[in-house]
Amino acid sequence: MKRILLLFSLLALSACSGNQSKLASFICELDPGEGNNWSKTLDDRQKDLDKAESLAAFHNEWVPWVFDKKTGQLYEYSTFEEAFIPLFKSENTVTTNSVEWDKYESLLSANGKKVKIKTLGMSKKALLGETILNKNTQVYNIEEQTREMYIDGKKQDDVKCIPIPVDGIDVNWLKVEAD
Repeated sequence: MKRILLLFSLLALSACSGNQSKLASFICELDPGEGNNWSKTLDDRQKDLDKAESLAAFHNEWVPWVFDKKTGQLYEYSTFEEAFIPLFKSENTVTTNSVEWDKYESLLSANGKKVKIKTLGMSKKALLGETILNKNTQVYNIEEQTREMYIDGKKQDDVKCIPIPVDGIDVNWLKVEAD
């Protein structure tokens, strides 16, 4: 009987830890660009991570990219659900005459070494409908821990990144319906 309980406990632990190993998370240094005086080096990012109350608190405050290593699907930390949830668009920002949000798409390379994240800045006005305000694409190289940023198709920067742990945070996996 003890062997059965031990076996069941080990299976339950491996099932729980398996969820975390399917996700990867990273955050990159910030290059301020011309005319800006803010930046975040990798050392700054590591200090922020070390000072965070918890991994969940870090994910909530600094919002690093989180993705499924098998599909490329993006996730974000939800304080309401206290878990990672699928990410498709940001919260709406309402202005006097429009609603604005970001829409996200991601793609994992065939060899699983890169993830491409496309962000569309969207706006909707009452009479004009939806329009795209801006487009950017980030390509994260998982092995080299670097990220290239493209805005409207033009390369802007190539920066270094660090992996961010996701251990101990629940995941509400995207449910894919069969045809």
